[in-house]
Amino acid sequence: MKKAVAAVIVIAIVVLAAFYYLKQGGEEAAPPQTREISVPPAQNEQEKAPAIKHPIYEITVGAKKREMPSVRQEAVPTLDRSDGPVREALSEFIEEKKLQNSIIFKNIIRRFVVTVDNLTRQKLPQNYRFVTAIPGQFSVKKSGGKDHYVLSEQNFHRYDLLVSLAESVNLKQLVILYTRYYSLFQQAYEEMGYPHRYFNDRLVEVISHLLAAPEPRGPIELVQPKVFYEFADPKLEKLSAGQKIMIRIGPDNERRVKDVLRKLRGLLVKSKS
Repeated sequence: MKKAVAAVIVIAIVVLAAFYYLKQGGEEAAPPQTREISVPPAQNEQEKAPAIKHPIYEITVGAKKREMPSVRQEAVPTLDRSDGPVREALSEFIEEKKLQNSIIFKNIIRRFVVTVDNLTRQKLPQNYRFVTAIPGQFSVKKSGGKDHYVLSEQNFHRYDLLVSLAESVNLKQLVILYTRYYSLFQQAYEEMGYPHRYFNDRLVEVISHLLAAPEPRGPIELVQPKVFYEFADPKLEKLSAGQKIMIRIGPDNERRVKDVLRKLRGLLVKSKS
């Protein structure tokens, strides 16, 4: 799950920034029921499945890598019973307290898959968030005329610990975990309405999308036309939810997260050897 764990940690940073950028608050949503929200356009059951671009390979001790369209069922739990095993697996690499303070372990795989799929869209489904609130308060500074602000550097530092955590994850050690649990990620993706799509390809696509986020220089200007803050620059405001979040965590954190994402993508697209 290296790919997934690392992706969980890295994308958790992105998601945390999203849900606590505008307004905090609200009660915890009920666990997702797979198809209730963010259902993509209906797929044609007769359509030809697109070729898999980045296949997952099983890694076994003393054996060569081999293509792994699905994980041996006896090796993994069912999707509905995967929360405990996933948490236990993550705890081998990440301190339990950090996991508890960062991730919501209720339908974690489904939440992760839905979140990943929506990072290229305009909004993230809050009912499917899989991360907890970050400490501290969202902060802005007045700039110029009425209702004009800039994003405070103090806000960027709220993500420092998470970024450091992402950088500390040993991606290579986590690869085996991702391959072991891959069938569950694929199942959750198909339940969303993508019976002919391959989740690992979508994950690589989303990571590439995040890496393409602009890196503004100078203060990040905001406006507050109503309740929520928006980017003053219309080009930034039109970006996807995921790319907006990359900007909101601050330029230094954005560069550091992108470094991790590049390494992660390199592992995800590694060809069979």
